[in-house]
Amino acid sequence: MRFDICGATVQSVDLSTCHDSKGSKVAFPVGRSVAITLLIAAGWLVYYWLTFHSLDRFMEVIDHCPLTFCDFARHYLPMGRHVLDGTGPVPGFLYSPFFAQLMWLAAPLSDAGALVAWGVVQVALTFLLLATSPSIVRRPGLGLFAVYVFLFLSSFPVLHNFKWGQVSVLVTLCVLGALALWQRGHALAAGFLLAFATSIKFYPAWFALLLLMRRDWRALSYYAAFSALFLVVLPTAVLGADATLQFYLDVIVQLRIGSEWMKNDANSQSLVGLFTRLRSDVDGPWPTTLAFIEPIRWTVLAVSIAASWFSLRRAEGGEIPATLIMFCALPFVIQSSWPHYFVYLPTAFLYLLLNLPTGGLWRGGVVLLVVVAAVLSNVVFWQAWGNAVLFAHLGFLFWANALTLVALLLVLFKNRATGGSRICRACIGTISSG
Repeated sequence: MRFDICGATVQSVDLSTCHDSKGSKVAFPVGRSVAITLLIAAGWLVYYWLTFHSLDRFMEVIDHCPLTFCDFARHYLPMGRHVLDGTGPVPGFLYSPFFAQLMWLAAPLSDAGALVAWGVVQVALTFLLLATSPSIVRRPGLGLFAVYVFLFLSSFPVLHNFKWGQVSVLVTLCVLGALALWQRGHALAAGFLLAFATSIKFYPAWFALLLLMRRDWRALSYYAAFSALFLVVLPTAVLGADATLQFYLDVIVQLRIGSEWMKNDANSQSLVGLFTRLRSDVDGPWPTTLAFIEPIRWTVLAVSIAASWFSLRRAEGGEIPATLIMFCALPFVIQSSWPHYFVYLPTAFLYLLLNLPTGGLWRGGVVLLVVVAAVLSNVVFWQAWGNAVLFAHLGFLFWANALTLVALLLVLFKNRATGGSRICRACIGTISSG
């Protein structure tokens, strides 16, 4: 891949180090950043202990289902224990047979042992996402890094992912990792990671549009090949062709049956889910159908895709805002959009704060949008609201995501109009000229 950055034609960009105004490398203070992370993590652990008093209480209060790692206990682990018996997906397992095969690794463990192992995996993945996101969007100064860590560890979607034992942190980590590798020209590894994410949750196929927009046929071919490997070849080799096909058909049936309750579930933070609930709350001149939702939905999707394409046409780091915009468009694509899907929001907040536009009004507007979105998606706001069901019912995470999308669009077009983002001016790292 070749880019035109600040007037220079380059093949790859390494944003892992920054340069000062004299061109000298500025090493990121890893030791101090680790100390800051541990200090903030310790503070939040104390807060959570004072708030919930125990892990069991945390699991009960954050959301319905009092089981520890509820989705893992009810769906993932049983699926792993039955994947080889040919009975198809267990009720509620809406994933690929490849992910079911991965869950087979936990099958030999006892229930308690499997929960402990999954808890270790959850914590490790959460801190891996926390640690890698700053490097992907551009390493911030220590002050802004501390703000990011504070917001990440108090993000309600992150806690929601942990409560349910879900895979949204893993999927987001794979998508962002694929972005970082693709940005550096590693098409094979990028295709592998994006295909791996798709083989778990399906919806990361949405991000393959970015490869298509740039017409990166090499990366697309790797993505298609690895997707075929994970979704077809490996399941067929283990389960057989007929059982694999039937597995997918059973998942499709479950999705069709569940589509109605998904959009009526209070936890659904999609556009369709939110307005379906709001319509049921209001008597009077509220539209009797949700036909007006479709034009809004398709308009937002069209704007998001166009903005992502526009971002990729930019020279410097256009993959980053394009990917974050595509993340924020997900509630307009996916009908469920559960709270844990939004674990990418702290990364988006960090990117926005690192790329504030010039001009007092524009800069203040973006900061205000970030602050409001961060508050709406924070566990302290969730707790202060006092009603977990109402918090979800009113779609506060949907609105936080919508504000973040608006902020990303403002930063993208404002920075373009004023000559580029601060990445071009302050942090182009090592450039391989072509």
